[in-house]
Amino acid sequence: MILLHLGAFWMIIRGCVIEGQYPWGQGMRFHKSKTLSMSSQQWLRRQFKDPYVKRAAREGFRSRAAYKLMEMDDKYKLLVPGQVVVDLGCAPGSWSEVALSRLAEPSRAEKKGRPRPLKTDAATIGTRKTQAAEAMTKEGRTQGSGGSDQDVAPALAASDKCGRSQDPSHDGQRQGVVMGLDLCEMTPLDGALFFQGDFLSDEALVWLEQALAPYGGRADVVLSDMAPSTTGHKSTDHLRIMALSEAALDFAQKVLSPKGHFVAKIFQGGGDPAYLKALKQCFSHVHCVKPASSRKESSEMYVVARGFKGTSSSKRP
Repeated sequence: MILLHLGAFWMIIRGCVIEGQYPWGQGMRFHKSKTLSMSSQQWLRRQFKDPYVKRAAREGFRSRAAYKLMEMDDKYKLLVPGQVVVDLGCAPGSWSEVALSRLAEPSRAEKKGRPRPLKTDAATIGTRKTQAAEAMTKEGRTQGSGGSDQDVAPALAASDKCGRSQDPSHDGQRQGVVMGLDLCEMTPLDGALFFQGDFLSDEALVWLEQALAPYGGRADVVLSDMAPSTTGHKSTDHLRIMALSEAALDFAQKVLSPKGHFVAKIFQGGGDPAYLKALKQCFSHVHCVKPASSRKESSEMYVVARGFKGTSSSKRP
């Protein structure tokens, strides 16, 4: 019976392996267990001692990864109110949480008492909402990933694999929104849309096109904290992360508006010359960053690309 309880406990742990995501309180002591491998014990010990894991639990974020995006945004000013943000590999949702909080903050102009200029007039927004609603009606209704019908696009009565969002306009001011995609399920976030599935699938692209319709059909920022399962073999891991990063870049070029921003995870030594060259051709400014909140022993880094130059399809009159 004891072994069964230990086995169940370990299944809970394994189910929350996503970095920093677990439901336990703080101040717990770690005891060695004969049923856990040495690597598993080391992982648990590291989690209990990690200051960012404790901080995330204290401040209500779903994982410690939230602080990586905060650091990059503080330095490069990627997120501002009114933006449309696409979060690839969004589960468990910490980057979406940060994005939502930054999109809800008053702009610098508003802080100084000046009205923030509108990106889209209310009449245009209303027209796009109607068009999106009609498109979704033709597509029909499907069941959400959480087992209940939810909104597909802001203020629309249709549903798909996503969470709730807000109306794109409020008092003539466009409201920011986060649209997340992931293979794994994610607990819904108020103000965010969610699609469960492969972001490269045709279904995902159709969903995103419909979700973006009320916002002009383009995103302002594409975030990607995606990483493949590591094998321990550096060359193999390098190839896997670069393939994923390149796929994210291709995706970003399809949905970003001119002057938009892109953030993606790579591994140290993964600054592949061809990849960086492609980024510099597409964006005005490209940076390789390792946030302080990223573990020192981790080989992860991020590319921050700002000022999308646009493509023939993204440049609109």
